[in-house]
Order: sequence, then C-alpha cells, then structure tokens
Amino acid sequence: MASAGHSSIDADEREGDFNMNTQAANDQMQSSVDTAAPKIMHIVEAYGGGVQTALEQYIGNSAFAEHRIVARSRPGHDVGVLRNADVDSYDGSLRSFIKYCGRQIRKLDPDVIHLHSSYASLVRLVVGRKTPARMLYTPHCYAFERQDKNQLERIMYRAAEYGLERIRPVEVAAVSPFEAARARDLVRAKKVHILPNVVNTQESWTYSHANSIDSRTVVGIGRISSQKDPDFFAHVASLLRSADIEFTWIGDGDPSSRSALEEAGVRVTGWLPNSRVRELVRSASVYLHTARWEGAPIAPLEATELGIPVLIRDVPTMRGLGYFSAGSRVEDVAESVRKFFELEDFRDSVYRKDSERISAWTPKHQNDVLKQLYARDPEGRRSYEGTISSEDRR
Repeated sequence: MASAGHSSIDADEREGDFNMNTQAANDQMQSSVDTAAPKIMHIVEAYGGGVQTALEQYIGNSAFAEHRIVARSRPGHDVGVLRNADVDSYDGSLRSFIKYCGRQIRKLDPDVIHLHSSYASLVRLVVGRKTPARMLYTPHCYAFERQDKNQLERIMYRAAEYGLERIRPVEVAAVSPFEAARARDLVRAKKVHILPNVVNTQESWTYSHANSIDSRTVVGIGRISSQKDPDFFAHVASLLRSADIEFTWIGDGDPSSRSALEEAGVRVTGWLPNSRVRELVRSASVYLHTARWEGAPIAPLEATELGIPVLIRDVPTMRGLGYFSAGSRVEDVAESVRKFFELEDFRDSVYRKDSERISAWTPKHQNDVLKQLYARDPEGRRSYEGTISSEDRR
C-alpha cells in the first residue's frame, strides 16, 4: 500500500514537472518568435538611381529586420553589394524575372514582400493570394503620372494598376502625400500608408546663411531626359543671363537637350564621381529642381543634407513634400531665383521652409513607420491589422 501510494505521488510530481517544463519550453519558443527579426524581401525591377537610394534608406532605418533584395539587372545599373542586406541579382527578361521572384518567395517564405515600382508589382500575379506574407507596394511614382506618354497610354497604365489591385490587393506604402492620394482615389487601394524619403543627416546651418551669399550659383542634378525637363532649366537660365548668375547641371543624357542647356549658358558637367558631385553641390548657393513629374526625388534631399537650400518647380507630384515652391511657369521660377539672390527676406523664407522639412521628415519618423509596416505582431503571427493609415500621417 505504502509502495503504491509512493508511486502515485511520484507520478503526480512527474506530471507536474512535465507540465512546468512544457510551459517553460513554450514560453521560450514564444519569446524566440517574438524577438525573431522579421524577414523582408524587396523586389526591384529597376535597381538604380533614386529607387536604390530610397531602398538603402529603408534598410538603414529598419535594422530590426532581415532584408533580402531580389533585383533585375539592367544596363547601366550597378546592383553591387549593399550593407545590411543580401542582394540577389537576376539577369533575364521581365517575364522570367517575375517567375523567378515567385520561386524565391516560395523558397524563402518571407514575412513581408515589399514591391518597388510598377513592373515589380506584377509579381503579385504569380503569387496571388497564396502567400501568407504581408505585401507592400511602393510605386516610387505611378507610371500613369508620366507626362512623356500620351493620354491613352496613361489611361492604360492606370487601368493596369486598378486591375492588379482587384486581383491581388496590396498595402501601398506611398513616398508622398500626393502618391498616397492617387493610390486611394484612382487605384482604389484599401490600405495606404505614407513612407517618406528623409534627410538622413545634414550639415549644420542656420538662418545666418541667409544673410550672405558667397557665390551666385544655381545647381541641378539628374539624367538629361524628358522627366527632369532640362529645357525648363535652360529657359530659366536664359531669362537670367544678365543677372550674373551661374547655372550648372550635373549629369548627362539626351544630346539635343544637353545642347539646349549649353546654348542657354548652363555648364553641363556630365556624370561625375559622387565625391565630386557633393563638392559641386556644397559650393552652390541654391539647388533648383525643375522636373515635370516625380515620386519623391532623392537629389533635393541630398542637397539639403549638404546644407544647400532648395527651390522646386510647382508640379502636382511634388506637393506635400515640404519644399519651397518657386512657381509653375518659367517666368515665375526665374523670378524666384532672382529674389533668392537679391532679397534677404525671401532667402530667409527658403531656409525656414527647409528647416521645417528637416524637422518633419527625419530618420526617426521613417523608422517609426517601418516598425509598423515590417514588424511581427505580439503573437508572432502574420497578422497586420491596425497598422497606420495615410490619414494618420497627414
């Protein structure tokens, strides 16, 4: 009897120990899940220029996550090596690239798939609704915004975006308030967030800069192409020929547009090493951005990082980004440039606007957004309800 009783007590103790050990193991596993870095797969069809720089910002400001980039190689785009991310470069047609991305998604099972630009968003056709991963889409300027396309082409681009959203809805992580509004109103995306490009660091400058101008130099940067509208830049320079203002364009591209710039008295440097670009921008008085359409351009941000004030041409896609508007017409922009050099109060207003933008679009702000877009929920499940909406960031 005593032996049987002793046996019963031992069994109860063993069961209790087992339950406690099981609970401890479960707690440990849950803790491991909670602290595991979310796996983010970035899919980029055209990895270069502003998209590459924006992606580097996202990765740098979300060190809590593991990042992998699947990028299609293009002539003139150096995929290279990126710190804090594995880069998988694919060389092939767009169709085969899309299929390759589908295979990589099934193989690597990411927590979040982040699609960058319109062609990359076609990946949702091969994924459909099968993957449990959260799917984000950053257009970096919708294709239907292109002013170099005719109306029919732009309608077709818009219809394609609308159709894709019906086939496989995604959350749009827009780079600007304007892009967010287009996602809601034209594409009818149900979940829209604003994920801004930001000023990573800026050299120390204050309003005292507005009191004196060491040089009368205006600089612009970019590929000489229809989008950047070098002809507009050239016309501004022509109107100010007699004002003793030097205009410089850093970049190269279309030969006829380059000739137009040079005929207007603009110095065209061609493509330069990044160190030389920074040197030229730092020595300028003001950065002038004259593009016909944009997403959220990187070059003006980089000018701000160097302490150089920014004037922009007023176009719809640039509104809401916090830049000082120089006007929409050539004559208005030329007058704003003239005032910048001649009127201290006007110059002070430009610096003040830059200061406000620096305070608003910070790495911390981007980090806060990315934490909500990329992070796991407390249960470790892939459930992302209740993330921020575009209204929260207006």
